[in-house]
Amino acid sequence: MIRNKLGLHARAITELHDRINSFESELWIVKDGERVNAKPSGVGKGISMISLLGLAAGCGSVIEAEALGPDAEDLLVTVGAVIDDKFGENE
Repeated sequence: MIRNKLGLHARAITELHDRINSFESELWIVKDGERVNAKPSGVGKGISMISLLGLAAGCGSVIEAEALGPDAEDLLVTVGAVIDDKFGENE
């Protein structure tokens, strides 16, 4: 569940990118049945800010993360930690 006050906005997505960019695995985020490719496979491939913003995941939104690749489990743990840390925001 998204717990930071502003939800999944540009700064939060940037924080997520900074924490997961070194992973090889592909990342998908699902909200209300909409599944977006948040990070293509490959180290340094970036993150799809437009796709993630399009989910309109505000505070209280329930999202699921799916990963596929050699370090998928570690990627999912990191995504969970970023979300639990409210994307580094104090509010």
